[in-house]
Amino acid sequence: VGATAWYVADADRPRDVGVGEFRGHESVVIMNVADVDADIRIDLFWPDREPTVGILAKVDARRMVCLHPPYGTECEDGSTPEIAERAEYSIRVRSSV
Repeated sequence: VGATAWYVADADRPRDVGVGEFRGHESVVIMNVADVDADIRIDLFWPDREPTVGILAKVDARRMVCLHPPYGTECEDGSTPEIAERAEYSIRVRSSV
């Protein structure tokens, strides 16, 4: 309670498999217990390139969301986040509340 940043050191985008096969379930679940909406920024850190920063998301007041890779459709700079299958990365989640 009271934190506005969280870190997930071990993330992995599962392989997309066909119907009837086991599907991986990578997700970030964010719960907002505040009385105001939370603006979320998600940053991805890679072993071999510069971070992808500022993936935008929102969690309404007193609600939760379950975000799946790439965790949003737009970054702060207007780019579209991409995560390749089987990519390894770490996640930083920052919230306005």
